[in-house]
Amino acid sequence: MIFRFSGIFGFLVIMAGMIGGGEAIASLDKAPKPTAQPGQLPQGFYHYGEGRDREQVGATYLLLTVEQRGIHGMIYQPNSSYHCFTATIYPDHLALLIVDRTTDDRFTYTIPRATQTLVASTQVTKPPLGLMGYHPIEPVTPEDQSLLLECNPARRLTP
Repeated sequence: MIFRFSGIFGFLVIMAGMIGGGEAIASLDKAPKPTAQPGQLPQGFYHYGEGRDREQVGATYLLLTVEQRGIHGMIYQPNSSYHCFTATIYPDHLALLIVDRTTDDRFTYTIPRATQTLVASTQVTKPPLGLMGYHPIEPVTPEDQSLLLECNPARRLTP
């Protein structure tokens, strides 16, 4: 079963269980086996947004880190709450398992990935994540990295 959610409020629609129409796909079907492991992506911090600039009201943002032990991060909208997630990278999408911080409910959210990009018209490369509908936000600031501590799985396991 596949549900489609759109644009700016797509994430909130998924969290609320409403039905819309558009680009991002949330799927409850069994996913294909991932081909990209965290070690195959550069370790570090990534910040993506539906808006090209930071903190655009109504836009959804992803702040994540790729570490040897996995990928985790947060999804948020400015002036709103955030939710933590773990992620798995597939050739055609990024699969998020989102945990509602207040209820501990779990949701899946899938973001399609760009397949290939031409660079200098002779090379074919794939951006590190290439999330469709999301733009890289650079640089990832120390404040961004500090926020990510709230969603660090190792931190949540310690009292």
